[in-house]
Amino acid sequence: MYKFLMSFVTVAVLGSCSQDTYRSEPPRFSDISVKKLSGTGAIHVGDRVVISLVETSKGKLLNNATYSWSFNPSAGVRNQKYMQGTVYDKNTSVPTDTVTVTTAGSIAIIFVGKYSVSGNEVIKGYKLDFPSNGSVYCTSSPLLYQITATKSFNVLP
Repeated sequence: MYKFLMSFVTVAVLGSCSQDTYRSEPPRFSDISVKKLSGTGAIHVGDRVVISLVETSKGKLLNNATYSWSFNPSAGVRNQKYMQGTVYDKNTSVPTDTVTVTTAGSIAIIFVGKYSVSGNEVIKGYKLDFPSNGSVYCTSSPLLYQITATKSFNVLP
């Protein structure tokens, strides 16, 4: 019993000594930007559009990151061009997709990013509603952060 108690105390003491230096943190995003690839103004059917997350703080101590973008209706866009994965700590570029809009009306964007933790994961998830419309939320587990962001934009004929 004594050995068990001492082992427990040792683990508790050593575990409480972790420093922020070794803490993994997810990136934080405040919006999804939707801009025409060339020109300004309203988005029309046939326009090329750049969609990117607006990052407010970089993540820390993250390994593999995988990204996926989807749209509703899915027939509303074509010719997606985005990076599907990276080692986050070596390439901290903001997730971006470039698409051609093919349908008029409202199109919903859904981004899902999965970030593998490489440090001591202690940061909890977060949720933020965007100022215009949409939201982002982050869930955490001992080995992974998952960030899901959604937003809608309008396309004119």
